[in-house]
Amino acid sequence: MSKIRDIFDIVIVYMVALVGITIAGLLDIDFEGSFLIWGRCSWTNIGIYFCILLIPVMIFLFRKEKISEYGFFKVKIGRQIFIGLVMGVVLSFVIIMMLRLLGYGNRLTVEYLEIKTILYYFFVVAVVEELLFRGFIYFKIKKYCDSEAMAIVASSLLFACSHYIKGQNGLILIAIIFSSLICLLRFKIKSCSTLSLIIAHGIGYSMFNVWILNGLA
Repeated sequence: MSKIRDIFDIVIVYMVALVGITIAGLLDIDFEGSFLIWGRCSWTNIGIYFCILLIPVMIFLFRKEKISEYGFFKVKIGRQIFIGLVMGVVLSFVIIMMLRLLGYGNRLTVEYLEIKTILYYFFVVAVVEELLFRGFIYFKIKKYCDSEAMAIVASSLLFACSHYIKGQNGLILIAIIFSSLICLLRFKIKSCSTLSLIIAHGIGYSMFNVWILNGLA
């Protein structure tokens, strides 16, 4: 019964996430490159992203689960933050180097990101996507399969598919690699928590979008 419930939770949360992310992506359709959406759709998109979290939050409260079940813990907060900062910088450069090796180097240009855009990446995109994919979905899959490897693979594929639905087809491989690496690092690095991943995602996504991928998305 418990395993069936976990599958039900994953399906419901992921379907709602796909609908929300797809709508947010359609609202971004006039924006190119780094998807700087602080225009007419900004508050709508922010609202959509946080509405996506309503279902997992309701499930969390209804099931009376503990926050520690989703990779959060109270000890060594400073170390968690530091790990997230380092991971974000390192992963962003790794991804950029991979793109250059794949032949996308001529499409990389530098663009200034406004503070409000960086804040959006941190407190909307990074928070929502990490809580969903490396928080709720990852740990539900791990609990169901009792396998770290399966949780990493499955959550990474689901994360990548959400970017495909949003229309960022050229970033599918990057999304899979990013998600797999960040999951592996949490598994291997002591004191690396979901908080660390949120920080890493925010930094990585901000730095990644400094190099606009013209024509890649």
